[in-house]
Amino acid sequence: METITFILSIFATALATAIIGILNEKYLNRPQGIAANIDTFPLLFKPSINDIGVKVVITYHEEVAEYEDLYNVTVDIENLSNKNYDSFKFGIDFTNGDKTVYATATGKDRLHAITLLEIPEFSKPLEKMDLICKPFHKRDKYTVNALVSIPEGCRTTSTVNILIDGRFKIINQGTFGN
Repeated sequence: METITFILSIFATALATAIIGILNEKYLNRPQGIAANIDTFPLLFKPSINDIGVKVVITYHEEVAEYEDLYNVTVDIENLSNKNYDSFKFGIDFTNGDKTVYATATGKDRLHAITLLEIPEFSKPLEKMDLICKPFHKRDKYTVNALVSIPEGCRTTSTVNILIDGRFKIINQGTFGN
C-alpha cells in the first residue's frame, strides 16, 4: 500500500510540475503589449462651402508641391511590456490611396533613435512606412509625424494601420503624456 501511495505521489508531483511548466512557458512567451495612439487632423481649416477651396504649397529644398487636402497624422508607440528589446520594427500602412509626402520620427533623446527605412518625398510619396526603434526598452515612447495627402474628392483620411510582428500585441490608447 505504501508503494502505491509513493508511486501516486511521484506521479502527481510530476503532473503538477508539467502543468506549472506549461503555464509558466505560456505566460513568459505571451505577446507583449505595445501602446499605439493615432491622431489624424487636417493641416488647414477646410470650408464646407463648395465654391471655396484651400491649397497648400510646400517647398523643400528645390522641390515645390501643391496639395488640396493634406492631413497631419501622428502615431505614438510605447513599450508597455516588462522586457527591454534591442530594436522594434513596425510598419504604418495607409489605405484608399492616402500617401505620406513627408515624415519625421523622434525618440525621447538622442540615444533613443527611430529611423524611417524609406524616406517619403514629395515626388515619391509612400503608401506605407517601415520604421525601427533602437533601443525599445520598458516605457520607451516614440513619435512619428507624417503629412498625408488624400485622393481628390475624399473628405477625410482613410484607416491608418500599424503592423507589428507576433511577439507583440497592440493596446490602443497608450499612457502618453503621463
